[in-house]
Amino acid sequence: MRTKFLQALMVVFLVSSAFQAKAAIISVEGVEVEALSINTSFESFYNFTDWSANTGYEIANELVAFFVTDASDALGLFMIFSGPGGDAGSVNFDLLSSEGSVVFVDDPDGRDPIVGTNVSFGYAADKTDGLVFSEFVSDSWFIDVVFNSVSGVSGFNFLTFDANGVADIATSGSLSDFSISSASAPSAPVGVPAPSSLLILLLSLTCIVLSKRKFF
Repeated sequence: MRTKFLQALMVVFLVSSAFQAKAAIISVEGVEVEALSINTSFESFYNFTDWSANTGYEIANELVAFFVTDASDALGLFMIFSGPGGDAGSVNFDLLSSEGSVVFVDDPDGRDPIVGTNVSFGYAADKTDGLVFSEFVSDSWFIDVVFNSVSGVSGFNFLTFDANGVADIATSGSLSDFSISSASAPSAPVGVPAPSSLLILLLSLTCIVLSKRKFF
């Protein structure tokens, strides 16, 4: 009886640990990146004002890209071209993906229409263009970004974020084609976090039960 009880307890512990493990691993050209967690929508965070994105991560004459999880826990890829102090520019590229779609473009009235996988942007000096790509339905997918023509953009920076929301550059370089992929994390938990309060309580109760069975 005691053996079965201990086995059941271990199952509870492992299941709980698995739920705490990361659901998927996202990498850009083989470099792992983490998303920024926000408590609002993608569009609100993009904060399209005065013909520009206003996330706080814009860089003049550069592409800045990063992932965000919104208030509904949806995952979105932000791609923002240029920023304050930048030159006028234009870019045409293809987003080739196994799933997902563009859910937001920062120009109103279809000034920069997206046709299928093809994206064309054109922006004035000191302004930006950009988009949010989302609607992923699984943990495993890929996106290939293929540039056809570029003007006014000299490089790219792909950001990653720590648990406190602090940004760091995961990878950067001159602007060229790049690939993003997501894969399910290993089924066995890696770096299992400290036991939760519930698990600590269960372990304590187990010790009490076993000690009483020993003396009675």
